[in-house]
Amino acid sequence: MADEQPPPLGFRFYPTEEELASFFLRNQLDGQNQDDMHRVIPVLDIYEKEPWDLPQLAGDRCQEDTEQWFFFVPRQKSEARGGRLNRGTPLGYWKATGSPGYVYSSDHRVIAMKKSMVFYLGKAPTGRKTKWKMNEYKAIDRIPPHHPSHSQAAHRVRAHLRHEFTVCRVYVASGACRAFDRRPVEATPGETPAAVPNASEGEEGEHVQNPESSRQGDPPSGFEELRWDWEQLEWP
Repeated sequence: MADEQPPPLGFRFYPTEEELASFFLRNQLDGQNQDDMHRVIPVLDIYEKEPWDLPQLAGDRCQEDTEQWFFFVPRQKSEARGGRLNRGTPLGYWKATGSPGYVYSSDHRVIAMKKSMVFYLGKAPTGRKTKWKMNEYKAIDRIPPHHPSHSQAAHRVRAHLRHEFTVCRVYVASGACRAFDRRPVEATPGETPAAVPNASEGEEGEHVQNPESSRQGDPPSGFEELRWDWEQLEWP
């Protein structure tokens, strides 16, 4: 690693949601390519830090990024024992906003779930809202109908959320389109690409979906995915 060349001038790490879930998060869960991946997405318990400290803790390939920072967040010990995830930091807390959404692959499969959050300074529920925001992604495993892990016979695919790691994208609401919103997207046949949010929409940022591959609510008709219950997915 000592003789490795620095990234070329202008290098930026702007993965799509599909790439985050299907490649980076999946490889982290499977223990593959970790040394290389951690140079752009390090492992860090971000809830032990304040959001404004996170840019300095980003991967060494992304230290100069000014728009977004990525982290693999390990499952908390309390969560592994059956407790709830603690999203509080020393000075504030992350609060979920809106409804969880699906992340789709290019061949129309649900591959992950996404939560959007906003950071508040102070103690809940009277904290002061800031411009720090985060998208949290958890991978979904599809369990075949006759897999031994099924608790009862069923002739349908079941979903299982992977909790060992999440991948989080942290950014600051700027009131303008960010580079990861501007990334070109190939249109799916018969589907109109999502519009890029304008400045007024981007400032709030909570209900805006990036024009990539995520959707809120149930899968569109014609998709093979099931309409899973949030309780079945067991997301805290």
